[in-house]
Amino acid sequence: MADVNRLPVDCFVLHHAVTPLWPEKSKAQLAQWFSDNGFARAYGSNAANWSGLINPYTGGRSYSQAHIAGQQVTSATPDATADERAMGFRWVPLVNDIWGQITWHAGNWEMNRKSIGIEMLGDYRNYTLRDFDCRVLGAFWRPQDLKFGGATAIFGHLEVSDAATACPARIMEKRDTVVGYCNNPPHAPVITTKDTTATTPILFTTAYTDDPLMLVGTQQTLVKGVNGTRTVITRTTYSDGVKTGSAVISDKTIPPVTEQIFRGTMTTTTTTTTTSTTTTTVVPPITPIETLWQRFVAWFLRLIGR
Repeated sequence: MADVNRLPVDCFVLHHAVTPLWPEKSKAQLAQWFSDNGFARAYGSNAANWSGLINPYTGGRSYSQAHIAGQQVTSATPDATADERAMGFRWVPLVNDIWGQITWHAGNWEMNRKSIGIEMLGDYRNYTLRDFDCRVLGAFWRPQDLKFGGATAIFGHLEVSDAATACPARIMEKRDTVVGYCNNPPHAPVITTKDTTATTPILFTTAYTDDPLMLVGTQQTLVKGVNGTRTVITRTTYSDGVKTGSAVISDKTIPPVTEQIFRGTMTTTTTTTTTSTTTTTVVPPITPIETLWQRFVAWFLRLIGR
């Protein structure tokens, strides 16, 4: 329900939230944070001061001091659309009726009545808006500007507040860029993607089985070991040639094959006769075929636990 004190909206006011950039937060999480923050600051932690704002994601009361939030979008943003990921930026409604409801953002009642307040997530004392951010803000305001025949304005908080403030800090460096994109829509960005494949080996291990039918010091490979692989495909998105995000689109693992080796434990037999000084070593005669068959049977019985 529209606020009866609301005037036609012919301007919007830029703020910076002095927060982390928070690309990992959902729209609902941001709306709740701004409501909780506003409740503690502007509303004096007094529910009786509620001005009728509604949280668009929960349907409950909102105490947000701004209408929308500007959020940088990355692969970590949980509920971003494909277009939002391509641009790397989006605007997030914080109340259910941004055009019909008043928020206490400008520090000036008359400005609050006729403006949209947008809180840019981040601390813009240390940096300014990116070109993609300016494009999205310009596109957001363009339909409203056209309704007024171009007779609208984009302000920084410091230009309209009755109290001294430095807000929105270095965002002011890009205010005219936002105005330019509002007045002169840029060409639709060319969105391209590039897939990168990275494969890493997984080394096989070796399992040894003692074989009493083989001489100590000898061994026989029953199963040859084979290395496995892990293959990860990452898709990187570009807008007009500039990287805007990346995400893993495939992660497949081929497990390694364990090498199976039999090693001998049989010792030699020594006999000595009283009529000769010659020592003879006798090895039980086992043909190669018999050896391999007995070895396989012994291995199979051990495998099945008998």
